[in-house]
Amino acid sequence: MPISVGLQHAGSFQVSGWPYLNTVVLTPSEQEIKFSFVSSEITVWNAGGADLSFYFTAGSSNIFILPAGKRITVRVKAGSIFALSADGSTIKLFVSMTNIPLARIGVIPAGSYFRSMPDADGDGIPDGLDMFTTYAGEPVTTNPNPIGDSELWMEYDDGEGGVLIYDKNTGNTLLPNTLYLPDCQTTFEHTDIQPIMDNLNAYYLDGEGVQQPFTITYPDLATSGVQILTRNSDQEVAITVARSTIGDDTVSVTVYFNVHFICIAESAPTTGYNWEGDFTSETLSYPSTPESTSMDPDDLGAGFFEET
Repeated sequence: MPISVGLQHAGSFQVSGWPYLNTVVLTPSEQEIKFSFVSSEITVWNAGGADLSFYFTAGSSNIFILPAGKRITVRVKAGSIFALSADGSTIKLFVSMTNIPLARIGVIPAGSYFRSMPDADGDGIPDGLDMFTTYAGEPVTTNPNPIGDSELWMEYDDGEGGVLIYDKNTGNTLLPNTLYLPDCQTTFEHTDIQPIMDNLNAYYLDGEGVQQPFTITYPDLATSGVQILTRNSDQEVAITVARSTIGDDTVSVTVYFNVHFICIAESAPTTGYNWEGDFTSETLSYPSTPESTSMDPDDLGAGFFEET
């Protein structure tokens, strides 16, 4: 019995695909690059020196802008891809194709798939890609490392290059600065952590792909688990943000910072050492004996004492 394949035929998308490779020099005019069969995965590489736009419906305004030198892999079923570049660029394609004929794909609805992605930090990478490439990884000078994704993320910038740090041992994302609170204080309040909160921000991308700020609520310090009377050691405090998305789903992101209550011992600290003993002048005869000219502190009746 012959096997009938179609867009709902799971096996066609689960097996290794037939390869399709192509390199096209783009122009400011829209160009369609057709595949031989329906795709299951597409890798787009902007191998030129200018931004290129690609999308899946002719004349669509919902596009994905890929900066020069960047590449992206998307899992989509499509029969072709549309691309253009205002200044000219080169697109390299690797497509993993199913065995489903193009006639089965029909027309992809306008408005589907990608829309234009913003680049709020101006680093040349759309914000959507920043989310995948800079999760508390190596520092990015133009964009403090975020933690989260496009639904909600947090960034930290202390103005001195300090950004969020991922601790692979705990699996937590940490602020780079420890909050030191001296003078044996017996309270822990929001005013104490305000310098940290001032450097921490949260954002999300709205339905139009526009970056929006999100308010961070101060953590409940009374239930944070911090013990004020635990002195001279680091304690961890969590800061969490959460928001509801379409479908009443809730997304949340948590970062941590260390607080350190300093309390110097009640006894006065040692600040240095001084000599004590009899250092009056003494006239010696010649020749003098070794005992009379000794510089041993014990022979001189001298020694060290701690000065507080």
